[in-house]
Amino acid sequence: MNVLFLSKEYPPETGWGGIGTYVYNIAHALSERGHTIHIVSLAYNSYPTHKEQRVGKGSIHIHRIRPIRFPTPILNHFFFRSLEIIKFNITIILKIKKLLNSEKFDIIEAPEWRSEAFLLSFIKPKGVPLVIKCHSPSVLLNEVYKNAPTLDSRFVDWIERTTIRNANLVISPSKNLADIVSEKMGIKINDIDIIPNPLDTEFFSPIPISYKEKNELKVLFVGRLDRLKGAHIFVEAIPIISKEMPDTSFILIGRDTNTGPNNSSMRTYLENLIPNNIKERVSFFGNVERDILIDYYRGSDVCVVPSFYENFPNTVLEAMSCGKAVVASNTGGIPEVIEDAISGLLVKTGDAKDLAEKVIMLLKKRDMRENIGINARKRIESLYSKASVSKNVEEVYAEICRLKAKK
Repeated sequence: MNVLFLSKEYPPETGWGGIGTYVYNIAHALSERGHTIHIVSLAYNSYPTHKEQRVGKGSIHIHRIRPIRFPTPILNHFFFRSLEIIKFNITIILKIKKLLNSEKFDIIEAPEWRSEAFLLSFIKPKGVPLVIKCHSPSVLLNEVYKNAPTLDSRFVDWIERTTIRNANLVISPSKNLADIVSEKMGIKINDIDIIPNPLDTEFFSPIPISYKEKNELKVLFVGRLDRLKGAHIFVEAIPIISKEMPDTSFILIGRDTNTGPNNSSMRTYLENLIPNNIKERVSFFGNVERDILIDYYRGSDVCVVPSFYENFPNTVLEAMSCGKAVVASNTGGIPEVIEDAISGLLVKTGDAKDLAEKVIMLLKKRDMRENIGINARKRIESLYSKASVSKNVEEVYAEICRLKAKK
């Protein structure tokens, strides 16, 4: 198959979050199975480029584009995000038109969030199915963040809803998100295929590392320093954990955001929450490269994911695949991945005390955390490996192509 992915996010240049990670993983998985993959993504700090790489039996072509620019000063004031979407959509349409001069695509896939395929959903190339992969629609995120609705946000919601309704196939990584999309977007739950996100289990593997100091315990948080990710809940739990386990170190990896009080730096806010007597045991890092991140996972004893909502968090998959005990909020799609007390521990969302108690229990009980880590690794290998998920995606793609050809 010749598959085209549309995604602003794609590492390393624009590997900002979960969408970019998903596209990277599924693109590589499908290429390894012999498919040709094209990715149209944002050129953030560079001029438009085209890069080709061989991966397995197939190939990946990365096309970086810059959004078309035209002055809209008055509209920008009321519809900033909507106009960003439209401008990028116009650029995508122009790029696809050029690609179609030399390529025949079998499938086009794009995320629902910020809808890179909005305009394309009205003028799809003849015979090419459009697949929309759900991550977290803006209407859901605005509810979680408790953002007041605006003209701009309502228009973005309409764009995303329209794109989903115009798609030939909708895929969700979790049952929880599928239910939300069905309710918010007005489509039947039976019209949504549930396929989890894939993970490179060979890369994220539980190989012990040599630099771990004897008797030192480490608790790891990976994610944006953001209220949605619950970074402040983890930091509030640190003094409780440290009181019981004083030799424990705490590591936070992820970029800063302006979700602190009055839109201030979240990192600064978190640093000020930490008591002076334990500040030296808490380390903050920004985004780190994938090759470095793996060492942090392997060097940790417990990983925490105290998010207020997650549809299907890569952090949970990555930590579990590295054989680590994960303590995560009982929210969104997380309970579909973690079997409580078997392959991880679930805690009350937003409850720093509950988080601290579960982490302390794992730090004190080495056998328990190691058994949970072993079960976690087995679960990820059996359900979420690149090989198994990409085979499922391949079958769904083939079926939608067959149905499209009949019409």
